[in-house]
Amino acid sequence: MPTLPSFAGPAIGAAGDIAGGIGSLIQGQATAAGDRAAAQGYTQEANLYSQASQIAGQNLTIEQQNVALQQYMNARSLRQTQAGVVAATAANNLGLSGSEQYIMQQNAMMGGVASAVIGEQGAIQENAYQIQQTTLQGEAAQATSAAKAAQAAAGAADTGGFLGLLGGIAKGAAAVIPFLP
Repeated sequence: MPTLPSFAGPAIGAAGDIAGGIGSLIQGQATAAGDRAAAQGYTQEANLYSQASQIAGQNLTIEQQNVALQQYMNARSLRQTQAGVVAATAANNLGLSGSEQYIMQQNAMMGGVASAVIGEQGAIQENAYQIQQTTLQGEAAQATSAAKAAQAAAGAADTGGFLGLLGGIAKGAAAVIPFLP
């Protein structure tokens, strides 16, 4: 049976070390590609959360305008009713008596209550939109952080794979250098 030269074993081991280093490089590149894809997904998620937050902010503005309009319409209706009572009283050459004054007082009270209810309902809805907007901004910030972390992990995986390749080459070289003349 033929015998192998004395450095054949270390040379085979060195080839294995280099192959292991190449495997580390490939693994690092594959991991980095996955991390980059995750970072891209997180970035898209952050953009969508930001858009939703902007929509919630627009809804808040619309709600504030709606409340102001409803309160204006309520006040206008109150003034119209009171002006109608005054006009009817004057048209009949009458002074404001107890009944007319009572009607105006009740009308003013009901208008005030209606205005308060409109304001409270609006405030509740406005708070809901503000909470929604703040929550969505937080989600966008979290997704942005996750994207940055995934990008950093991709860089680390690339570096780790390359260093694994260098380590395999160095280990293989160290195994055969003593046998070189």
